[in-house]
Amino acid sequence: MGRNFIWLFGENLAATSNNNSYYFWKQVVRRRDGIDKYIVLEKNAANKETYASLSDKEKSFVVWKNTVKHFKIYLNADMYFVSLSYKDITPTKLGFFKTDFFIEKPLIYLQHGTLGIKAIEYKGYGYNNNMFRFLYYNKNIKPTLMDYNKFKDYQLYYGIYPPRYIELVKRHKAYHAQPHNGKNILWFMTWREYLGDNYMTQMLMHQIKGVLSSQKLADYLDKTNSVFTVCLHQFFDEEKIEEFKECAKTDRIKFIHSHKTDVLDELAKNDVLITDYSSVGFDFTVLNKPVILYQPDLKNYLAKRNLYCEVEELEQCSYTKARQLVDAIAGETYTINPFFKSRLPEEIDYDFI
Repeated sequence: MGRNFIWLFGENLAATSNNNSYYFWKQVVRRRDGIDKYIVLEKNAANKETYASLSDKEKSFVVWKNTVKHFKIYLNADMYFVSLSYKDITPTKLGFFKTDFFIEKPLIYLQHGTLGIKAIEYKGYGYNNNMFRFLYYNKNIKPTLMDYNKFKDYQLYYGIYPPRYIELVKRHKAYHAQPHNGKNILWFMTWREYLGDNYMTQMLMHQIKGVLSSQKLADYLDKTNSVFTVCLHQFFDEEKIEEFKECAKTDRIKFIHSHKTDVLDELAKNDVLITDYSSVGFDFTVLNKPVILYQPDLKNYLAKRNLYCEVEELEQCSYTKARQLVDAIAGETYTINPFFKSRLPEEIDYDFI
């Protein structure tokens, strides 16, 4: 008898087990269909905790990164599933020797989030023409992906909801089952290609500090017993947190770094989201919660990144000044953001998720 087919899953360089690859793997790993579904994980504290929670059957299909077993499964796999890039599943070293693999098998790109603002540069002919399926979760974006990213029709698959939404909805319901005092407000900042030792970065830092040092914001948080959490993208230097802390005028402003926290958890438990160009705006809108778009550096951002939308549409749904953002928070004038809402299914079927 021939061997079973092999699928290999991975996400975020194998560093996490909380994104689309993991939750899709969880849905299919126990199915008896002639396919062995493995997931590659880096042996870090968070992944060890995930591993401990798995059943014996699931544990048997976990592959620790850069082990001999990882190499064997990678080389024998018939198909790969990734969330961010092919590096999610490739071995990088064996013992003291570094390795550099390129894709020679069909690859399914599950993606991290919903495309709608910032353009990605992946092309349909990428990965040595091994991009077999590319999942998209924005009902309007298929023509753009075919035109801008050169995908062929057969490569594009509308997934409706990312696999991790099953966990997002479950956690949201659990957190909000009991009433709580005040608002939990999350400010999620994404990465900018221009960040560095330059004037544009200085301007952005000035705008951010202008929000954090606002007495009006501090008074609102103290008066309403609200918590304001600032979450920096994983590429941000953690030293920025200490710099920002010096500006805060109340201890109700908290700071976290995305690579040291479960972002899914933060999205589930917060009531209001502030973001800039991140796809987390779609995640929050799916939960029918308000999103404030704050883009004080829009012109500078566009110098290094293309968009999947018109600038005018963003400008109609966002703020560019620190004062505007603070007024919206303190006045609680935010609502469901029409930009994100327009790109999602008209009716969200939570039972289907």
